[in-house]
Amino acid sequence: MDDFSGVTDDCVKCGRTLEVASERCEGCGLAVNFSELAGSAKERSIATWEGGFRATCSTRNSWVWLQVPGIAVWIGFLVSLWAKSTGPNLFSIFALIGLLVSAGYLVMGVCGRVEVSRQGDEGRIFQGVGRHGWTRRFLWKDVRSIGEGRSDFRNHYRPIEMELQQGWIRFGSLLSQQSRWFLVQLMRSQI
Repeated sequence: MDDFSGVTDDCVKCGRTLEVASERCEGCGLAVNFSELAGSAKERSIATWEGGFRATCSTRNSWVWLQVPGIAVWIGFLVSLWAKSTGPNLFSIFALIGLLVSAGYLVMGVCGRVEVSRQGDEGRIFQGVGRHGWTRRFLWKDVRSIGEGRSDFRNHYRPIEMELQQGWIRFGSLLSQQSRWFLVQLMRSQI
């Protein structure tokens, strides 16, 4: 697992073919070395052992704090709406669902993480906060391809897409571009 010599891949930034073991892409200078990509221990970490690994990437984002005033206004709007009505109506239920989704995004942006692990042929992807979140299990032998998906928001919110023999797993859309690329390259080295 630690020997990547001779393994080639395309740079996700400029498309040039490069060796995975190289330090940087010669075309655009993007870091491709796993140790360099791991960067700050606060953002990305990897642990390896015989027959497996666990890679963790943080979904922390300082821009998420811009949502706090909007959420506070939303809560005030819901409280005033419910105070004036005799009971929850359909609009207030949809507004409450929107508030919960925004609050979930806020929590993931403050302290969320994505974790990919392997033990033998069993794989696991966890996305959430602490012990709370969702876990997807799969077999590495069933993986056909791994890459970055498309998004309507340029390079932001692009998920990692893993094609299995029977379906897809999409995850990691809140990761930074470097963290997504780190996980994609690490996972590709396993198939």
